Amino acid sequence: MKSIVNLIVLILLVLSFRSVAQNFNDALRLSEPGIMSNARVLGFGNANVAVSNDFSAVYYNPAGLGQIKNSLISGGLAFNNFKNNVTFLGASADVSNNSAMADNVGIVLSFPTYRGSLVFAAGYNKTKNFNNVNEFSAFNPFDNSMIQNLTLANDNIPFNLRLSYEVFGSSGNYLFDETRISGRLTQTGNILQEGSLSSWSFSGAIEIARNLFTGITLNVLTGEYKYDREYFEIDTEDFYKTPLIDDEPSEDFKSFYLNDFIDWDLSGWEMRLGLFYKVNKNLNFGATIKFPSQYTVRESYSLFSSSDFANRISYEFNPEESRIEYDISTPFEISGGASYSFNNFLITGQLGLIDYTQMEFTSGLDAQSRRINNAEIKNMFRVTVSYNIGVEYKLPMTDLKLRGGYFVQPSPFDNDPSDFDKKYITGGAGYTFNNVLTLDIGYAYGWWKTFGDNYGFNVSRTFQSIETNTFLLNVTYAMN
Repeated sequence: MKSIVNLIVLILLVLSFRSVAQNFNDALRLSEPGIMSNARVLGFGNANVAVSNDFSAVYYNPAGLGQIKNSLISGGLAFNNFKNNVTFLGASADVSNNSAMADNVGIVLSFPTYRGSLVFAAGYNKTKNFNNVNEFSAFNPFDNSMIQNLTLANDNIPFNLRLSYEVFGSSGNYLFDETRISGRLTQTGNILQEGSLSSWSFSGAIEIARNLFTGITLNVLTGEYKYDREYFEIDTEDFYKTPLIDDEPSEDFKSFYLNDFIDWDLSGWEMRLGLFYKVNKNLNFGATIKFPSQYTVRESYSLFSSSDFANRISYEFNPEESRIEYDISTPFEISGGASYSFNNFLITGQLGLIDYTQMEFTSGLDAQSRRINNAEIKNMFRVTVSYNIGVEYKLPMTDLKLRGGYFVQPSPFDNDPSDFDKKYITGGAGYTFNNVLTLDIGYAYGWWKTFGDNYGFNVSRTFQSIETNTFLLNVTYAMN
């Protein structure tokens, strides 16, 4: 779990890891923008707010739809490769995971008008991919473990697995749980995250003055997210030979295993407003504001854990699946940019502002949990300004276009170094057949660093160097 040193994180150290299932990470997961939507746009760095002359405008700037004179039908596919170089207690491991999915399908309808323009669009966009993987294994020589962390929180997992015991006062009153485990275990784990966010979009644009367009998109949001973790603590040094609990057959501890699984079903809505101004045939300006997305998270959580001792003695703990529903509101997003075309070139750029301190748990949890989560968000996050730049070049005497771009999404955590910013280099190409059918391909290579804590704060930490490869393919048919 990525975080910074502050008072609230210290409070989290004594909480059960299961209570962390609803925290700032959940709000961030839904608030950070994705990079998917359209192959052409990805090719020039997603710098589309001042271009937006195809179906992708519904996602970037709906006002740009007003430029479109011919009705369009489009569809696309996406492929993502996620690579993670994980360093844990000096040991490194490389792991990767792939995902493929339908990316978008949509229709743009341009209606003839006596003056100005009137354009509507509707369709489906896959806006974000949760593809992520993490694996690690090393001997932890220090006096900490997840068993100890759970025991400190009086969690019933180690108690049910005969790894901890209750301590009572002189009057027989319960005081706390305690364990004879004191670290020095081999820690191994793997975490797989999957899922995506999608939007069913309904957009419209009109020309409110000469060359000045305004537009609106209403998105109905759906999605799913799955988190599957397997975690082991193994006494590879044969350090714990004596009983962990007096008068019980818990002698010669061998291993502890935990598998927890989170499954989200997501629904919600959001709205985006845009302006688009054509200064002349070469220069365009665009601006958008995306109002906070309102998500309802229906979460199910399941857990299985076990402990193994010598002489084939083992214990299992498998509580019933728990279910909870809660609501999350994401921040406003404000974007603005310009594009300029000349001599078969199109150059485009934009800036985007997000205040991540506006993320909020709005309902569904008890009032105290919401206050703690929202206080964490205010304390840990910051305002970020992203930037995107791109270029498109049409080869003379052909219908082939080449594209390239670069963009940066700064880390939303306060005081994070630039290594934690998500950086992307992009490229692509498009070819139009007989002014009717266009085939576009887009590619983005991304890289950044992050870290995760298996428990506590910086006592069992994985340092991660991430690389992603994203490919998009789009086909657009112009209905003349």
